Amino acid sequence: MKFFTGFKNGFQAFGHHIAHLVNFILLTGVYIIAIGPTKLIAKLSGKHFLITKMRKTNWVKRENKEESYDDYLRSF
Repeated sequence: MKFFTGFKNGFQAFGHHIAHLVNFILLTGVYIIAIGPTKLIAKLSGKHFLITKMRKTNWVKRENKEESYDDYLRSF
């Protein structure tokens, strides 16, 4: 039984190493084929995919008025 346990552990280690290698190769290929050219085209055309500036807001302007202490205590 010790032989099979070592055999199993060896194949698990081999599987982990192969998985890391395959993931590295696949993700590198995806980056080179898809993400890299998209980034270059977007940079050349000036396209920004994340909107960082807020154009419209839902905030309501209020005038600053003084309220009494009782109004703060009975807010509901």
